Amino acid sequence: PDHFGGFATLFAHYPPQEFWHNEQTSQHKDYKRMRAALTRAKTRLRTFPTPTTMWIGKVKLEILHPFPGAYEGKTYFWALHANDNSLVMLLTYGKIKILMTGDIEERGEELLTKRWSTHKIDLLKVPHHGSRTSSTERLLRHVRPRHAVASLGRANLFGFPHKSVAKRYKSHRIKLWRTDKYGLIHVKTDGTRLDIKTHVQQPE
Repeated sequence: PDHFGGFATLFAHYPPQEFWHNEQTSQHKDYKRMRAALTRAKTRLRTFPTPTTMWIGKVKLEILHPFPGAYEGKTYFWALHANDNSLVMLLTYGKIKILMTGDIEERGEELLTKRWSTHKIDLLKVPHHGSRTSSTERLLRHVRPRHAVASLGRANLFGFPHKSVAKRYKSHRIKLWRTDKYGLIHVKTDGTRLDIKTHVQQPE
């Protein structure tokens, strides 16, 4: 169910009040099923200029990417791969910062780091499941996370995370939490510290 593949089924059980997107469309049947499910649920569709800052309770949410520009007034880049058009969001609660990167790859990471001033974050959602085309040195040096969570299946066909990427996280002394090893990963914070628990086992 990567990208929008599983949304129609998910929305049938848990209809959302809002659906945030970047305006990019698709002729794929699963995309059409997803949009039909959103219509049935009377879900509000929202797009945002970037950067956008909003507050949800005490959580500060900043939408950092994709940036508008010379691409017909849209909020995504026509010339970029769909992955690099992912919404990238920075969540701040108290002193804790979490960067949600979607599926951005090298080009998306480059654009993000050029336009967003350097931050030291606490938790990084590993871009594009740890593919060799993401988690570049440029990004890791820019955001300097303490922890990173990689969402991927056990023995997946793509070989995620790529060995070179896993090695890169290790060389930066970033604790890598992988769903293929530890199952469900639960992250909780009080705004001062992170509490990370796993469903299967604790990492070495």
